[in-house]
Amino acid sequence: MSKKQPMKRLILVLSALFLGGAAAAQNMFAPVVTINGAVVTQYELDQRVAFLQVLRAPGDLEEAAEKALIDERIQSFAADRAGISVSKEELGEGLKEFAARANLEVEPFVAAIGQSGVAPETLRDFVEAGLRWRKFVRQQFGPKATVTEAEIDRELASQETVTGARVSLAEIILPATPDLIDQTRELIAEIHRVVRTSDQFAQAAARFSLSQSRENGGRIDALDINTLPPQLAEILLTMKPGEISDPVPVGEQALAIFQMRGLTELPPRPAPNLTVDYAQYAIPGGNTAEAQAEAQEIIGKLDACDDFYPIVRGVSEDRLTRVSKPLRQVPSNTAVTLAKLDPNETSIDTTAGGGQTLLITMLCSRTPELGENAREAARLAVFNDRLTSLANGYLEALKADAIIRHP
Repeated sequence: MSKKQPMKRLILVLSALFLGGAAAAQNMFAPVVTINGAVVTQYELDQRVAFLQVLRAPGDLEEAAEKALIDERIQSFAADRAGISVSKEELGEGLKEFAARANLEVEPFVAAIGQSGVAPETLRDFVEAGLRWRKFVRQQFGPKATVTEAEIDRELASQETVTGARVSLAEIILPATPDLIDQTRELIAEIHRVVRTSDQFAQAAARFSLSQSRENGGRIDALDINTLPPQLAEILLTMKPGEISDPVPVGEQALAIFQMRGLTELPPRPAPNLTVDYAQYAIPGGNTAEAQAEAQEIIGKLDACDDFYPIVRGVSEDRLTRVSKPLRQVPSNTAVTLAKLDPNETSIDTTAGGGQTLLITMLCSRTPELGENAREAARLAVFNDRLTSLANGYLEALKADAIIRHP
């Protein structure tokens, strides 16, 4: 064999790599959809999907990402025509407000999402689009969304009682760490494909679920729909008995699927505007046998949330977090855990720190959320509902007139 042949092969391999890299770069910026001539690229779509994954959005993320980007392009056209812009200061405040939802400043939040491949520009464009649309909506529809005193009275009356439901569910909790997320999604797809009965779902839960409920075939006690995170409640209310949900983020690195076992309507009762008081105790080691054993030992000493304090004095006070806030402000993974608990009950189904820390969660109490400015809050609720309705109707009309094409 001549010396030229290995070199020739090497050149061919390198050429293929370079050409492949160039093709990938071109494909990355290929259009996936055009809206009135404006292009959404594959890169933008991939970035939005990654962003939704960071936000733990449920459902088909690619479909949701494309819809959101189409809506934002159309909203941008409307804002451009109205001369709406966002100042540097307004954008800074918007970024700060969004990062605060994760209890972070802007720079640590950008760094955190960057670890999942989300570029700072993706966050900036997302926040700026939302700010411009809100300014446009207030300018366009604010005068039409006035609220009368009679409407405020009706809103306050509607808040006094609420109807609801109790849902009977079975769950399967699966790992969503970066090294396992692909296998988990494949397993969920297979469960959707082959599981047809509650017994089959129970067998899958017993075999695969990380939750303690696996010992009961994934079945959990009936839950009041109003104690669940609103996003999850909306999903469950659309399901039929026996149906299995899309994956729902329920932990820092965990996904859940739920099987609807039954739904029972509840009679009208006082509205559950709830504030939850709960405690979380952190144990290093994640779901290791040692951490689980330590958790069980601690739980054996607990009758109420205050019982954590003598325990934490013997170790590090940083391990204990005591929180009291409106349920709607509680992170969704913790809210799902709390929904399963009565006061002074505990759970060890939640982890933190990328799965490296096991959390003992105890519900201390649920109490009605009492607002000091209930009338003003009611006026704002009616105003925002009306504004949202007008804005959504206008957006749908713009979409109907838009030219939307896929390559």
